[in-house]
Amino acid sequence: MLGQTSVDKLIELLRENQAPNGAFPSFVLIREQRIEDCNGFVTAQMLRALHDLPDERVAEIRTRALDFITSCQSRQRPGAFGFYPEGEQPAWMLPLPQDTDDTAIIVLELFQHGRLDRQTVLSIACKVLIPHRLHWIEPPAPPWLRPGAFVTWLRGDTKTNIVDCCANANIVALFAAAGIRHLPGYSEACAMIEDGVQWAATQETSSVKAESRMTVRERLGVITPFYPHPLELLYALENAVMYGAEQLRPCLEQLRGMKWEEEEADERPICGNAYGKVQWISPILQKVRQWRIDQLPLQTQG
Repeated sequence: MLGQTSVDKLIELLRENQAPNGAFPSFVLIREQRIEDCNGFVTAQMLRALHDLPDERVAEIRTRALDFITSCQSRQRPGAFGFYPEGEQPAWMLPLPQDTDDTAIIVLELFQHGRLDRQTVLSIACKVLIPHRLHWIEPPAPPWLRPGAFVTWLRGDTKTNIVDCCANANIVALFAAAGIRHLPGYSEACAMIEDGVQWAATQETSSVKAESRMTVRERLGVITPFYPHPLELLYALENAVMYGAEQLRPCLEQLRGMKWEEEEADERPICGNAYGKVQWISPILQKVRQWRIDQLPLQTQG
């Protein structure tokens, strides 16, 4: 059984931190500034972290969070979701188009909580996600990149679109949860993630100068340009495997065996701009994640 005192404290923490619009806050670290930010990505990640809390007192918290992430859907393009609700992007940020990663993360939470049915998810997969895949690769290119994997931005040009293995893991999780693993892109995304994790784990040959070699964490950063910390890929793979993407279990275990230096949880980046220095942190999300880790043994025994 869950420790009741711990659950009480968690629920109080959630109520204290949830914004009036239903979002959960994060902070943007940019040019030595720390700016509070509310977005659909962090709020959907919070809903994911709360999956193991079967407490009726969280129902209102979930409902408000689901309402917020629903508002991140494009009005012109049903089924496509973005980092922010349309028209509410902060003035300091360059315009962001909708993207495959936020779409997959948000749609999965809406599906799991009964806001979307399987037929709608299937339609979103076919009309929004599957058309935005990498059709060919021109050298030079990373050795783990694969044709058919999903690009990031929901726009016409896939040639210059960025590919992220963590985003692909989130799409794989959605397809697995909805039982649509047979659709184009699923197998290709899995294969790319497997190759990417293997590439990140491979030591450079002795012919490469030591100062030129990348660390494991640096190599993982190459395959996940929008996710500055490797734990985000680990969490995404855990989620995908939990929903039935068994093909990714070996590379999940491989990732678990890798070593890297970690920041304090509250300051650990959860996402960022590609290969840049703008990063998001969310102390409240990290606290809930840690609560989940602490409680899992209790749930197993209960």
